[in-house]
Amino acid sequence: MRRRDFCLLQAGHRRVLDVSCERLYMQYVDARLEGRSESFLERVREGLRGAHTVKLHQAFWLEHESLREIVGPVLRELTARGGTVERV
Repeated sequence: MRRRDFCLLQAGHRRVLDVSCERLYMQYVDARLEGRSESFLERVREGLRGAHTVKLHQAFWLEHESLREIVGPVLRELTARGGTVERV
């Protein structure tokens, strides 16, 4: 293994993102009431863009059907590119 390859494999480069699903739900409800669902979705997508691991706290909030429909595809995009989603 070349030295450069070893440096690229360091765990310090992997971004871990802690997400409060309760807070996410509240922001989603506010965005819906204000007619900003699309901008909410884009903010979520942007926030997860550089993450390798997402830790979902109080994930039962995602069981709300309308939120699951919005956030589910974004989380699947993350896992499709090799990231992980953890429920803590």
